Amino acid sequence: MTPLETNLAAALRANSVLRLQAERLIGEYVEPGCDRAAIINDLIHLFDGPRQREAKQLAEEALDEAGESAKSRGRLRAIDSW
Repeated sequence: MTPLETNLAAALRANSVLRLQAERLIGEYVEPGCDRAAIINDLIHLFDGPRQREAKQLAEEALDEAGESAKSRGRLRAIDSW
């Protein structure tokens, strides 16, 4: 596995973990008798907390690296729109 593939895989894993946690929380939210306020707080923390920032940073770094790699091979003319 190349370093680029490793970085892309790490970004994908981090974002997948966030999505799975959000799905779990949403599933709890629809259950009768749940503490909806606590679940909403957990969702807010999930999407506006350190895990989300880390996932975003990993994704941005991987996409930047992928863009630079593609530019260096002459495959993309304008990667700046990413």
